[in-house]
Amino acid sequence: MTFTFRQLQEKCKEHQQDLYAVFNDLSKVFDSVHRPGLWAILSKIGCPVALVDIIRSFHDGMRASVIENGERSPEFEVSNGTKQGCGLAHFCSVSSSA
Repeated sequence: MTFTFRQLQEKCKEHQQDLYAVFNDLSKVFDSVHRPGLWAILSKIGCPVALVDIIRSFHDGMRASVIENGERSPEFEVSNGTKQGCGLAHFCSVSSSA
């Protein structure tokens, strides 16, 4: 990634173009998504209600537990964030902060 970024810098300088970069801490992106905001943003940008409902169904009722020293905690509800690997996480964290 560093090599690629350096190449972009050089090309932009060579062609006298501005370069804008954003760096995200992806470990926080997944955990920081406000779900009601996610549904509102998706609706606002024109996602069909049926699609928003499908995406919401992946997250509603999400439960987790923690394993510490080989012992599993009781399950608890996860009410914010998206599942790791969800392609919506990055989009929503950027949009909700704007």
